[in-house]
Amino acid sequence: MGGNGEENRVIDSVISSTINGQIKLQINHLNCLLIYFSIIIFVMIAARIETNSALICSKIYGANIGDTCFSIMQQFSVSAKDFTTFNPNLNCEKMFVGEWICLDGSSF
Repeated sequence: MGGNGEENRVIDSVISSTINGQIKLQINHLNCLLIYFSIIIFVMIAARIETNSALICSKIYGANIGDTCFSIMQQFSVSAKDFTTFNPNLNCEKMFVGEWICLDGSSF
């Protein structure tokens, strides 16, 4: 009988550590999921805030014959990043004479 009690304690210990290991694994998995979804939500909120902001142009230029997006950026010393931010719907391949181009502005 003494052997049986010792075997039972060993078996209980193995079962207990297996269950604890599985619980720890599940908790770690849940923590990873929580972090993942938190990041997703943060990115979605940040994107939503950025797309809901309104741009107010403070300097506008009307495109002329021969103008390209690049030539306008050079002429007015506007970086490509700012140019595309100020003109998010501008199609540089289909720019037409008289099209209003925003050269400077701010968002709120």
